[in-house]
Amino acid sequence: MVCQTPAWFEPFLRVRYLPYRQQEADRAAALVMKKPDFDRAGRPVRGFSYWLGLLARLGGRGPRGALLRWGLVLSAWYLGLLGKLTDLRR
Repeated sequence: MVCQTPAWFEPFLRVRYLPYRQQEADRAAALVMKKPDFDRAGRPVRGFSYWLGLLARLGGRGPRGALLRWGLVLSAWYLGLLGKLTDLRR
């Protein structure tokens, strides 16, 4: 059995062959240095960027959900601010 790679994929596999160019060595180093986002048991590791993104999205899964939640928060804030302003006028 022979495994053939498509011609368009060869630039990605170029690091297999000598002589290396600096660009290919940098690409290979970037691929090797990337750390997985899960531990040995397969549980996801949730770092600072995960929690920051969750806070920015207000728990929404996508952009629409985040936009809707931010709209509700801002409208509630605005209505609360208007209530305080009307209290100050009295």
